[in-house]
Amino acid sequence: MSASTHELPHGIPERLAKHTVRYADHRSVNIDDLTPMMRHYVEIKESHPHALLLYRVGDFF
Repeated sequence: MSASTHELPHGIPERLAKHTVRYADHRSVNIDDLTPMMRHYVEIKESHPHALLLYRVGDFF
């Protein structure tokens, strides 16, 4: 059995990644395509790029 040498963009070997996330970076999405809630999230995140932003949706963060 040969080991996979394919790596994901951030240097994580493909065999270790559980999921690949599409649009993980909010800057890669057209803001006009977002819901009002997600637009609000993007505005706050752009104001505080180095902060961990928890956004409450119902009973979940």
